[in-house]
Amino acid sequence: MFTTQFKSIIVAAALTSTATMATTSEAQAVELSDLTGQIEQVISTQTQQMLQSARQELVLSLRLQVAEAMTDLEGQVAASKSEEDAEEAVILTTQKPE
Repeated sequence: MFTTQFKSIIVAAALTSTATMATTSEAQAVELSDLTGQIEQVISTQTQQMLQSARQELVLSLRLQVAEAMTDLEGQVAASKSEEDAEEAVILTTQKPE
């Protein structure tokens, strides 16, 4: 997944740089360092966006897991309470009044 995104970042950076060079009147004067700088800037921006997206997905996943765990725990508590009530009812019905 990240490899595909990384390749698309490189292609986008190269296309952006090529378009920039083609539209300037001094296209011949553009140095390799300018191209490299533009590619690095695009890669940096895309990497930051990917990390932000991954962070958001992680937070959502953790929230979902916590919510599921709380729901499971509430179910277990309710089931335990029901069992205790049932046992208490059995005890009360089996005791003979004196």
